[in-house]
Amino acid sequence: MSQAPICSHLIWEELTSLRKEVKDLKEQNCQNSKMMVKMTEEILAVKLEARKHRQDSTSFEVFDSKQLPLSTKEALEEFENTIEENEEKLHKFKEFIGKIGGDGAAQFLRAAIRKVFADDLAVTYSWKGTATKPSAERLFVVTTIKNVCYIKFLATDKVMNGVLQKHFVHAGDRVAAKRKRIN
Repeated sequence: MSQAPICSHLIWEELTSLRKEVKDLKEQNCQNSKMMVKMTEEILAVKLEARKHRQDSTSFEVFDSKQLPLSTKEALEEFENTIEENEEKLHKFKEFIGKIGGDGAAQFLRAAIRKVFADDLAVTYSWKGTATKPSAERLFVVTTIKNVCYIKFLATDKVMNGVLQKHFVHAGDRVAAKRKRIN
């Protein structure tokens, strides 16, 4: 008989302890929710400020978009060297790419990669690289486009790589169709 009150007392203490933990978790959850709201507001403020900044900076004197799309490996190499070495040109290139539209990551990536790679150049690359074709995936300009896409759409690497890989796989088909239309 004496064990029953001790057992009930232990159960009561455990129950009280669990209630306190639940209460603490609820309070922590409430605090986390408030922090998330505040962080969301701050992110929105930064986005609005960035959008305003993008609208204010319409000059492309540092980055000449008229040189795009690139049609030779030499032009691509020179372009990559330029944006890798000059932070301001890289920033302007990112702004240029960021202004490309699209309802989602796939549309954006297709439009962005077409702005940079002429089909005649895209056909000389493969996504992963082969013995005869260099890898498009490892190009700095492609990585930059993917970074802009991630910022705009929070797309995964898997999604971005799939869209971009298809662009390079089907470049030969687009070149052939273009030649067929001309002839």
